[in-house]
Amino acid sequence: MMWKSQGYYEDYIYAFAALEAFIEKYDLKERFTLIPLVMDRDKNLSNVLTSFRNVSQAVTNLRDTDLIESARFKYKAKFDNVFAYKFSDGDVSKIKELIGELRDSINSNGMLSENHRKRLLFKLESLDKEFHKNNERFI
Repeated sequence: MMWKSQGYYEDYIYAFAALEAFIEKYDLKERFTLIPLVMDRDKNLSNVLTSFRNVSQAVTNLRDTDLIESARFKYKAKFDNVFAYKFSDGDVSKIKELIGELRDSINSNGMLSENHRKRLLFKLESLDKEFHKNNERFI
């Protein structure tokens, strides 16, 4: 492989120098280790390629670490903030009774327009469904 790389030796050296300058500029020496160049073309090509592989692996590891930490944070936050309440049978009965009374009250109220009545009943039905959905999880 080295013999193919020899034709691009200058490109490799410039790419290495750019990477080295980037690492220095952003003070990343502790995260990315570059193998120093010497006065031997074959050794330099090997060092450049190894350095790029090392940086590539380090970036992959950082990305994976960030992904793992992000996922941990996301779900830790979700589970830390969970609030759950278990309704007693009496609570469930009372809530169903109150929803029924409210439904009857909305239906019998002559002061509400038909559109407003429909909106209120729709919202009440949504509340009732949400209550039953959430209550099933807690029982």
